[in-house]
Amino acid sequence: MVEPPYIVTTATDSELINRFEHIADKSPVPVMLYNNPRRNQINLSAEVLSKLAKHENIAAIKESTRDLGELTVKIELAGKDLNIFVGPSTLIFPGLLLGAKGFISSGPMELLRKDGYRLYELAVAGKVKEAIKLHFKVTRIYRALMGIGTWPAALKASLNALGRPAGIPRKPVHPLSREDNKRLIQILQSVGVLS
Repeated sequence: MVEPPYIVTTATDSELINRFEHIADKSPVPVMLYNNPRRNQINLSAEVLSKLAKHENIAAIKESTRDLGELTVKIELAGKDLNIFVGPSTLIFPGLLLGAKGFISSGPMELLRKDGYRLYELAVAGKVKEAIKLHFKVTRIYRALMGIGTWPAALKASLNALGRPAGIPRKPVHPLSREDNKRLIQILQSVGVLS
């Protein structure tokens, strides 16, 4: 899995294409791109992605844009040549309906276990009404995990509450406060993750 360089905050399309093609040319295994603009400030455009999709050793991308419109264009332009996996949990369901091949997501899926895979099965089978219920559940959990404390404090607290020891986050991230932990537990109970 290869991302744009962290040490550069802007890059031209040709620089990005050159970087990924160079890595793919040298790699002994197929390359998976990772578009994570929220973390590294560079977004692989649909046009760049459609060019990279033609490379024989670039097999897939974890697409972590949080923009459904952008994801839609990327699936349309590159989806026939590249396995597109959705990153953000809130876009798993719509992404699968649009033609994404799967998802690579942290957060709700560790808490949902089989329901995470069930969401995939329902979406690719076109069982929209059933999948929507799980989508809403995933979205509520995702918003709690991303919105309470600093990532990954809420995920660790959730796993701990489920009896799966995850410890505390590494500094500088602090564990959840007592109030935030109580709010998180209430949300997990309301969606049926905790009884």
